[in-house]
Amino acid sequence: MNIILLGAPGAGKGTQAHAIEKNWRIAPLATGDLLRRITSSETGAEENPLSIELREIMATGALIPDALMIGILEEEIALSKYANGFSLDGFPRTEAQASALEGMLLKNGLRIDAVVLLTIDEKALQARIEGRLFCPSCGASFHSSLNPPKREETCDMCDTRLERRKDDNAETLRKRLEVFHGQTEPILPFYEKQNLLIKIDGMRSIDEVAEDIQQSLLKLDTRS
Repeated sequence: MNIILLGAPGAGKGTQAHAIEKNWRIAPLATGDLLRRITSSETGAEENPLSIELREIMATGALIPDALMIGILEEEIALSKYANGFSLDGFPRTEAQASALEGMLLKNGLRIDAVVLLTIDEKALQARIEGRLFCPSCGASFHSSLNPPKREETCDMCDTRLERRKDDNAETLRKRLEVFHGQTEPILPFYEKQNLLIKIDGMRSIDEVAEDIQQSLLKLDTRS
């Protein structure tokens, strides 16, 4: 099963991607993590032509061209860890990207089976954003109060020291919400027309949201 996770920043997409992985053995595919991995100096990326190209684009603050991003995703999903499917977070953000993604998947005999939209209360987002923690090693997500690690600021999965994103602040949140409303929200009708969109209340507890997603996907799997 291949899923797209949509929602404003702080809606809990990363956290729910790992819950979906646990329940369905579907690998999370966060484009931000993917790009960081490709450009990481720890992987010898400085000698990789793709990494050099991406670094140059990112240094200017420009967006990754759609065709390049589609090519990166096509190569990534061919890996064996996505044999059972993926939960895609961070792409697509526009209708043009959604259409290009659909074409690439079709070419590879694949399709999107569900688009999960996590709805949120924007007024409550700042507290959620400022408490977020992530593991730079395995990508696991935590929250200082909503989903704290067993040991303070230490990843439960791999014992790596957890970090906070530098851009998890009120001003960046405001800008991200503007981008979400202006660019990503308009793609919702694209998926609604295909009866793929599943709306989930993302403001409840992590376990409640995960259970709601689980039940929605089970119904979908029964129909397919």
